[in-house]
Amino acid sequence: GGDSAEIDEWDLTFLEWYRSMIKVRNANVALRRGGFRWVHTEPDAVVVLRETAEQRLLIRTSRAATEPLSLPTQLLRATEATAIFNADDLATDGTDVIIPGDGPTHQIWRLV
Repeated sequence: GGDSAEIDEWDLTFLEWYRSMIKVRNANVALRRGGFRWVHTEPDAVVVLRETAEQRLLIRTSRAATEPLSLPTQLLRATEATAIFNADDLATDGTDVIIPGDGPTHQIWRLV
């Protein structure tokens, strides 16, 4: 025989985060069936678009804090970015959308 390790406690914070992500995925068709486009990559963060005919989502995942990122509204084909997960609405100066450099984080915005 041998000793087997048992988990006595769940990481409730991570479990709740994971449940929240499942709810967001279920509520947003672009996360389930949308196309995937790389928008920006750097060593500690990536930004992607998930798109369907009905919905466009901007997603930023980072493993560390980074410099804020300016993306042209023309590239995103959007004038507004409304937060739907772990973020605030994004600011725009009329030409660019400014994404904060928070991290580590996983953030999602709806583009309109």
